Amino acid sequence: MALLFLSAPNLAYAEAATEPVPAESIRVTGSQISRRANDVTAKVVIAREELQRYGDANLADALRRLPGVTVSGGIRLRGLGEGYTEILINGDKVPQGFSIESLSPDMIERVEILRSATADSSAQAIAGTINILLRKSVSKKQQSLKASAERIGERNGGSLGFQLADKQDDLSYSLVGTLRRLQTESLPRIDQSGFDADGRENLRRHIQQINRETTDSISLTPQLNWAQEADSTLTWQGFIDYKQNQYSSDNRTNTQFGAPSVYPHFHERSSSDTTLLRNDLIWSRSFETGHKLNAKLSLSHLDRKKNYDFLGYDTLATLRDLRHVDSTLAESGLGSNGKYAMPVGSDHQLAFGWELAHAVRKESRSETDRLEYGSVKEEIDERYRATVRKAAGFIQDEWQVTPNWQTYMGVRWEGLYTHSESNISQQIDTRSSVWSPVFQTLWKIPGMPKDRVRFAFNRSYKAPTTASLVPRRYVEYNDNSPTNPSRQGNPKLRPELSWGGEFTYEHYFAGNGLLSLNAYARTIDDVMVQHLFQDEAGSWISTLNNKGKADIHGVGLESKLPLRTLWADAAAVDIQLDMSWNWSRVHEVKRPDNRLDEQVPFSANLGLTWAASDQLTLGGNFNYKRGASAAISDFLTKHSETARILDLYATWKVNGQTQLRLTLGNLLGQDAKTWIRSANAGANSLRSFTTPSDRTIKLLLDQKF
Repeated sequence: MALLFLSAPNLAYAEAATEPVPAESIRVTGSQISRRANDVTAKVVIAREELQRYGDANLADALRRLPGVTVSGGIRLRGLGEGYTEILINGDKVPQGFSIESLSPDMIERVEILRSATADSSAQAIAGTINILLRKSVSKKQQSLKASAERIGERNGGSLGFQLADKQDDLSYSLVGTLRRLQTESLPRIDQSGFDADGRENLRRHIQQINRETTDSISLTPQLNWAQEADSTLTWQGFIDYKQNQYSSDNRTNTQFGAPSVYPHFHERSSSDTTLLRNDLIWSRSFETGHKLNAKLSLSHLDRKKNYDFLGYDTLATLRDLRHVDSTLAESGLGSNGKYAMPVGSDHQLAFGWELAHAVRKESRSETDRLEYGSVKEEIDERYRATVRKAAGFIQDEWQVTPNWQTYMGVRWEGLYTHSESNISQQIDTRSSVWSPVFQTLWKIPGMPKDRVRFAFNRSYKAPTTASLVPRRYVEYNDNSPTNPSRQGNPKLRPELSWGGEFTYEHYFAGNGLLSLNAYARTIDDVMVQHLFQDEAGSWISTLNNKGKADIHGVGLESKLPLRTLWADAAAVDIQLDMSWNWSRVHEVKRPDNRLDEQVPFSANLGLTWAASDQLTLGGNFNYKRGASAAISDFLTKHSETARILDLYATWKVNGQTQLRLTLGNLLGQDAKTWIRSANAGANSLRSFTTPSDRTIKLLLDQKF
């Protein structure tokens, strides 16, 4: 769990502002651009209003329009794959298995993007950190209701959201809730081909899938805030999220050349129930000396129950295999973190703090395989238990060196211990620790009060997940091959360690305009690379191994420009543009395109917002993500095609209490295409995936009372 970023100074921006402002003068109200301009720690803050602009039902759709953020199987920065970006809720890491992407933007107060680490936040952030802060208590009475209806392709869905908030004397409270039904249907296609050592084709298959999924969810974020004294506040923040999912998939294989698959026709179905509970108790105390203490105690629990059925048929459409799996996952966590900040003279702000976390994760998997005539073929009973302990301490100093120059220096120590055991493998104990020095500086160019130069340097790391350490095998039952292998954990995995820095130039326009240019470079030691091999039975297995060094670097551009900044009589149009270029190289992979797995080489957003009148606002966003090939091992290559998404919206303010929003999503309806190729001395194989995407239409009513 990581600490909320409470220490960064947020000075009110003004051309003539030169006097240092104490770090504790942070206010949530006011211009986000103003705070960003004067914060020594480089932080991009996205307010709730911007996240809600398109009426997205889930947070992932809102985040993909943010600068430098890509969404592809997860929320990512720097174009890097899973695990390189630290995702937090209220400063704490959520348990594995919980999908942050499914959160509703209505439940979010703001999102903070930190491209470079700070000492008071987790160092598990090679690409950066995205901190999602839930809705807060308010100082006045609020009541609102949001209802939406949406159509995704040929399926219908909808949501209902509400907010209740009030204040009585020293006690304030709020309750934000969202209920949603999401129904989707997709028709992905898979094409498979194979070639022998002489290049002759020996396999050609086409697989057609029909996938249907229904998810019902309810999320609640209650909060109580008690101002005990003028200088002391006690806050309880809760979070309840429940999801029920039903999924089915029908798969039919047409083998045009070569041997048929084990199950030319198979059907899958599953159902799951997932519950996440969180409780945060936060105490904040200010002292007359200017000192301040913030302490938090956190308790969380994740519970998931899932059952899965596999029905495999032969070429004569006879049921040959019936597999039933019951699995459970339960993870409970207890954590504490805090920070004590104090001024040192008139130009230093010194802070130190701690972070402790203890989590226990239990998994079970019971499988029964039956033959077509009902007799039991195989029974499997697997149970896993993992204990994860984390301890961290930090100290940091913010120094106003001159009226135009600020520095931030700190160091953080993080230690991680993992103990795992199961009934089918040996006990595993892993320990790792990292010292992470941090340096950031902000220089306001003399004579150019709207211009800023930033530099940041730090050490960070990427720890292996618990699932990647446990030597459990996730078996691919149908058509096991180099391009469709089973997966297995590796208990010998070590963390990836990284050193890196970045340079940023910023120019601020009147009216919240911004131009930012950014460049970064990092080196990574002990990078985790996929290793593919065959076991004694001839099955293909994929696992992760530490393999040498990797380099990553990139540049980015971000701009926000109200046209009235250039022409006073222009229309009320705001233009947002961001672009990110990313490169990487894995030294030990001696092939072209030896980039890190799943890295996006280029992404961009172009957005327009037009306040056509006091009642009507129109807007649109074009999202672009360039495809690329990546040689992820000595003979495996992955490729993704370029993706384009166009969204439009219109908001009509009927009156001060009622608002309607119409959103047209994914208007281009582009298919998603990827492929994976295996090429070695023995044979070559190619598996390509084509997934049609659905256009969406959504109507949202926002009513305040």
